[in-house]
Amino acid sequence: MSELGLTSINGISCLGKHIGLKKKKKDFTIIFSAKPLTAVAVFTTNAFKAAPILVSKKHLKKSKNCVKAIVANSGNANACTGLQGILDAEETCAIFANELKIKKEEVLVFSTGVIGTALPMDKIKQGLKKIKSQLGTTYVHEFNAAQAILTTDNKPKQVTVQQNGIKIACIAKGSGMINPNMATMLCFIATNAKLSVAELQKSLNLAANQSFNQLSVDGCQSTNDSVVLLSTQEKQIELENFQKLLTELCVKVSTKIAEDAEGAGKLMEVKVKNAKTQKQAALLAKAVVSSDLVKTAITGKTGLVGRILAALGSTFIKVNPAKVKLLINGQKIFSHNQFLKVDYFLFHKNMHKKCIQIEINLNQGKKESVALGCNLTKKYVEINTFYAPGVL
Repeated sequence: MSELGLTSINGISCLGKHIGLKKKKKDFTIIFSAKPLTAVAVFTTNAFKAAPILVSKKHLKKSKNCVKAIVANSGNANACTGLQGILDAEETCAIFANELKIKKEEVLVFSTGVIGTALPMDKIKQGLKKIKSQLGTTYVHEFNAAQAILTTDNKPKQVTVQQNGIKIACIAKGSGMINPNMATMLCFIATNAKLSVAELQKSLNLAANQSFNQLSVDGCQSTNDSVVLLSTQEKQIELENFQKLLTELCVKVSTKIAEDAEGAGKLMEVKVKNAKTQKQAALLAKAVVSSDLVKTAITGKTGLVGRILAALGSTFIKVNPAKVKLLINGQKIFSHNQFLKVDYFLFHKNMHKKCIQIEINLNQGKKESVALGCNLTKKYVEINTFYAPGVL
């Protein structure tokens, strides 16, 4: 058992392997517990939800939020695949359940990859044979599981936070098509905290709103976004303390996704403070971090300030230009509805930093929010121009 990560949580084992959905790279992930796990989730709000999401939502309801496994494939999203997609997702659960001698409804299924093509079920059937003996609790097993859900990601994403014996750990993927309202984003979280289904769901919703839902790589929402929280129900914790830990983990994962975004060279961190409400602060921060003109200005290291203000003023939220103050990497740029005289050498030096921090003070209240994103580059265009050749 590893000291950190999913496999450090009692009873949880993992596996990541290659079953042929991709040419060479690992493409199938399993997270398993012989003992029941309490499960809650948040999913994409996209109208064209992928078949595995529909099946997993049904299984959560039928099992009364009590599951034993997550199975996930990369290389194929099983989205926009009609009734056959539903049947294939159900069959994937059934095959795995039969191998592990558990109920089909105790399995949650997820997919990520190319939209619009059917799953090659012959490869999944073959790949899941004798799977029980391949599961393990070492760091290598977990790392392989984190690798096997990747698509255009450059590296796996694993995060663990802990406090007073409480552990929360996750593996995640996400690089492009990232604009969750609850990107092709998958995040599988496990904890030993003992909380009710309602408490876990509330905590996950709040954490997602302060992290994943404030993340934008390219403004494109996926059909497959899913975040699952599993609990072994072992250690008591106050809900407020758990909330802080879970939010911390989700923010760290979101940052890793933004840093590893398709073609990105810089992390964007937009903080809107002193807004009338937290919701307004969140919407304004998201508007700025999602702006293609702001993203490309960061790449070009020029023309940034006007684009930030234009994005800020484009929402339905009333902003008073005379009260707005703008800082970029700590340097004061704009105040009282006009640009300030700045040290341009320092400004351009700041623009070469790996992280561009934009702080917007509305001076209208006391609430704040942070949104995460990245710049847009030619590399992003190249990746998404030639991704999934042959698919209409």
